[in-house]
Amino acid sequence: KVDTAMHEALLEKQRHFYFQHKLANGEKRDVEVYSGPVMIADKQFLFAIVHDISERRAAETQLARLAAVIEQAAESILITDLAGNMIYTNPYVSQLTGYSKEELYGRNPRIFRSGYHDKEFYEVLWGTIRAGHTWTGSFINKKKDGSVYYEEAVIFPIKDSAGNLMNYAAVKRNVTEKIGLLEKIRRQAQALEDVLAAVPEGVVVVDGNGRILNQNQTAQELLSPLGVSVGDVLQKIGDVPMTTLLKNSQQGETVETEVNGRIYQLLPQRMEPDATNRHSVILIRDITEAHEQQLHQQEQAKLAAVGQLAAGIAHDFNNIMAVITLYTQLSQRQPDLPEKIKERLTVIEEQSARATELIQQILDFSRRNVLNFAPLNLVPFIKEQVKLLQRTMPESISIVLENNLQQGYITADPTRIQQVLLNLCLNARDAIEGYGEIKIRLDKHEFTDNTPLPEMSPGLWFSIAVTDSGHGISSDVMPHIFEPFFTTKPREKGTGLGLAQVHGIVMQHNGTVQVASEVGKGTTFTLYFPGIEVTNGHKQAGALEDVPQGDGEVILVVEDDEKIRTAVTDTLEILNYRVIKAGDGMSALSMLKKDPHAANLVLSDVVMPYMGGVELLTAVRKHGLDIPFVFMTGYVLQERLEILKSYGSPPLLSKPLQIDELAAALHNALGKG
Repeated sequence: KVDTAMHEALLEKQRHFYFQHKLANGEKRDVEVYSGPVMIADKQFLFAIVHDISERRAAETQLARLAAVIEQAAESILITDLAGNMIYTNPYVSQLTGYSKEELYGRNPRIFRSGYHDKEFYEVLWGTIRAGHTWTGSFINKKKDGSVYYEEAVIFPIKDSAGNLMNYAAVKRNVTEKIGLLEKIRRQAQALEDVLAAVPEGVVVVDGNGRILNQNQTAQELLSPLGVSVGDVLQKIGDVPMTTLLKNSQQGETVETEVNGRIYQLLPQRMEPDATNRHSVILIRDITEAHEQQLHQQEQAKLAAVGQLAAGIAHDFNNIMAVITLYTQLSQRQPDLPEKIKERLTVIEEQSARATELIQQILDFSRRNVLNFAPLNLVPFIKEQVKLLQRTMPESISIVLENNLQQGYITADPTRIQQVLLNLCLNARDAIEGYGEIKIRLDKHEFTDNTPLPEMSPGLWFSIAVTDSGHGISSDVMPHIFEPFFTTKPREKGTGLGLAQVHGIVMQHNGTVQVASEVGKGTTFTLYFPGIEVTNGHKQAGALEDVPQGDGEVILVVEDDEKIRTAVTDTLEILNYRVIKAGDGMSALSMLKKDPHAANLVLSDVVMPYMGGVELLTAVRKHGLDIPFVFMTGYVLQERLEILKSYGSPPLLSKPLQIDELAAALHNALGKG
């Protein structure tokens, strides 16, 4: 390449060229060569002047690179003279504004003004850069077509080496899309704020550490007793730690707590289940008024745990009394007992019965406002209530009991049935003007297909009918009598809740209400309750020969209390039964699965660890075994009674066991009755 250039220089075709020269140390340098022929002493020579231009080439390359950057930048770059007239604009300025490079040259940037900024705004700008400082700010400018756009700008003076102002330059970024997005976010945020403000509940947004990111006004008011606001970390709400709330947010479970005497319902919900930074929304609802309006229902819930504890205590004490009672009754039946021993045994039996009644009274007291289901014999119960009502009614109204039962057991809470009867009789009293009569009638019903009301299923039912000789209920009032707060009485005489309460209580007992009325003659409320077969009560102790005896049948006794298991075993062996024993339902089931014919009958406790008696019956039936069951218990839960009912209501003996009842129940269950 160099030889060619030198040859062309000799021919005077090229006198100026460039090439890279390699030094002895291997370094390459850019050089500029001026060359041509010269005649010396009639001889032609080639002369060359070589300049090292490496630094100049490097500077030129850098300038070209900077020019490319400026020309290709996606930001507006412009340079003005000291008068403010544009002497350079990069292509992006034209692309953004719609003005060509030629249209912009020599023009003042005021052509971009939209009118949004006032005179003072521009005075501050020019004052800053003329003083040699950099101005930073934002513009709302106007394009050639009149549309506006947003820019963030840095405007600064350009100075020479002596520090004198030469030009002004501006670098501006188009942030229209960003501003639009921010505006959209702002509108969405405002819409969210409006929604949060409209929500009647408190809404709190927290991060994974419980730090409050946002909250509405309601939440701020509800949480004001805690003294927290946005940016603070919530440690707990009431007695509920935030760790528990944030954990519950994954399942969306509600929690109730108390804050400064108010009851809050908290519903945490995870916002970003798959995100690294997980936020949760906590919905806070003040349910204090709802709790107060439904005080009766809430009291039931509060006492439920106490009732369960009392039931467990009753079960344990009944187990103790069962042992004492059984051995006392066995001892009483021994022949040729001295009279003094008989008297002492009688005292023990009487005191055992008294202790059992005392336990039941404690249980009833602890659950007086909670539905405490247990077998209830309507006959003595209603008789006692009638006596009480007769003492409280005016002399002008007589109360008559018409009892068509020897005994009638339902599953009920005695205090609630008492409340039902009282409400109906008070309504009847108010309906009677002057002298009149209230009749309470007890009946037993065996319904097959034709039941009085469609919601009643075939089977055993007992009814309590309350009839008055009052003014009756008109046809236009009848559809509303069970509606809460509906009343035809003056405000000072009634709230309209009595019959609504009657209806609710009866429904909770799986019963139903039928009403018949005739204006001027009176009204009858008939309450139907599902019946159950329960044997209880005390009989005068007689000789063992007087009770049904076994014929060597094998009885599987399932009882977790060892002393009761032993006492029952002794009793059964005296009654001529053979006994095998199990400490719980699981053990009994294992025995029956191993040998289905191991026993002729199962005598089981209802409440036991691992597997109770009702669960044992269910499992045995699932395995196709038809062995009869007799149950013994100190108390019965409603759901277990429902299951027993589905299996034909096998005999249920109340603890402490009575030998007569036990013997009769076994005799009948074995098909010998």
